[in-house]
Amino acid sequence: MYQQPSQVQGLLANRKFILIISAALLAVIVAIGVLISGNNNSIQPSLQHLSARYDSLVTLAQTVSSSHQIGNENLAKLNSEALTVFTSDGASFASLTKAKYGDMPAEITAAEADKSSKDKLDTAQLTNTYNSVYAQLLASKLTTLLSLVTECQNETTDVQTLSLLKTASKNTVLLQDRLSALQT
Repeated sequence: MYQQPSQVQGLLANRKFILIISAALLAVIVAIGVLISGNNNSIQPSLQHLSARYDSLVTLAQTVSSSHQIGNENLAKLNSEALTVFTSDGASFASLTKAKYGDMPAEITAAEADKSSKDKLDTAQLTNTYNSVYAQLLASKLTTLLSLVTECQNETTDVQTLSLLKTASKNTVLLQDRLSALQT
């Protein structure tokens, strides 16, 4: 079958158009993939700091619990609940960061280590101000924890990570509310 030159040119133009559209769609898909993977990699240091921060908070709550220095029964109960939350949420983030990024860098663990809190509590024990110092210290720790959780939420689109962060945020706010109710 013989085709007129204008029909051939029309078919070629249609094929070129389809090829250009296909190439553009492929470029968009690749760009989205790069953005998503780049976005999730940017959370790595923040997520690792969050995991290490939970380890530090577990250590603090265990130290307070084992010292038996809290004279306020409600504050002691809150510390016990905080220890449970920090342990549970911390284990979730440790598992996630280990699976995604491998072992925790020593410099992050060192940066999140918290010797000054123990020193403050030792001094408070000597000055008979343990309850108030610990309550202030816990309030400060919860505020900075919530800030780091929020920072991580803003840095990722990963559904699993966002789910863990949402739970951590909710748990932290609940602890803050309980502590605030004790201080009034």
